[in-house]
Amino acid sequence: MDSIIWQVRNAMRVYSRSDLLLEFPTRGRIQFFTDENATAMRGDKFHYVYIDEAARIREETFYDVVVPTLADHAGECDAFSTPAGRNWFYREYLAGNDPLQKQVRSFHAPTSANPLPNIQQAFIDARARFGVDSRTFKQEWLAEFLEEGSVFRGVRAASTLDPSPAERGHSYCFGIDWGRSNDFTVVSVWDITAGRQVFGDRFTGVEFPVQLNRIQGLNNRYRPFTILAEENSIGKPNIENMRRMGLPVRGFHTTNASKAVIVDHLSLLLETSAIQLLNDPVQIAELEAYEAKQMAAGFRYSAPEGYHDDTVMALMLSVYAGKAKPMSTEARNRIEEMTAW
Repeated sequence: MDSIIWQVRNAMRVYSRSDLLLEFPTRGRIQFFTDENATAMRGDKFHYVYIDEAARIREETFYDVVVPTLADHAGECDAFSTPAGRNWFYREYLAGNDPLQKQVRSFHAPTSANPLPNIQQAFIDARARFGVDSRTFKQEWLAEFLEEGSVFRGVRAASTLDPSPAERGHSYCFGIDWGRSNDFTVVSVWDITAGRQVFGDRFTGVEFPVQLNRIQGLNNRYRPFTILAEENSIGKPNIENMRRMGLPVRGFHTTNASKAVIVDHLSLLLETSAIQLLNDPVQIAELEAYEAKQMAAGFRYSAPEGYHDDTVMALMLSVYAGKAKPMSTEARNRIEEMTAW
């Protein structure tokens, strides 16, 4: 190892221990920074930044200092870390799991996935698992972003299903959360008979007439007995157009109080393992990130700042719509006999 270091040092044009700088004859350079001296990066230009234990650095260091250094060369950044709560690193991880976020990619692996021979499962089982509390083990060895304190628990255990088509004799309902450019329109399809989510659609940057045509297509496939759609803002004219199209839509006016009702309803069903959800990485991430903040008049429920909760809202609306009494199985069967599925 010493000989390798000697060869590398002799190949360098500049070697500065005090400046933590390596510079090569090609003018390429490697420089090291800590969170404490991150301001020294300001004004610099990098092709590549590697961050170790990224979850431990300050949020302003990443967004205000590191990211601007990549702008000149359209550089790349790899941020590696064990989790440290649900901070900025967690939000970046969530973004990387969203297939529509083209600039970020996320990867996850526990310590046991390390190919190095000294990381033995026996050691993990004997020393780590029983030498620390369960919370520390989940975070430091399983690399889990812990859900303590989150609104919804048991999300991953419930999220195991693949999308499925309509079944004869089953009643369905939809939940819709509207979006256009900054947010997403999401449709959640709920099987009331089986107590499970069977389909979801999510899109952005699509004109509302096109969105309504997609919803019409889903209506023809699943024939919901009701559609519960958020009516705030852009929702109201969309609901009026859906009624003109003959769709069985009802409006849901979202306030802190009304949202608390549908949040509590979904939370209870998840806690009691009473429902099954789609194995959708975006929906799972949004459910796990969903927050409750104490206000003077109760809680305010929302996604973390800078993140989305569109799939959560659509899911809650579809599940809550399922509380209403659907048409009887006999009535559904009579309709099916008269019309082809």
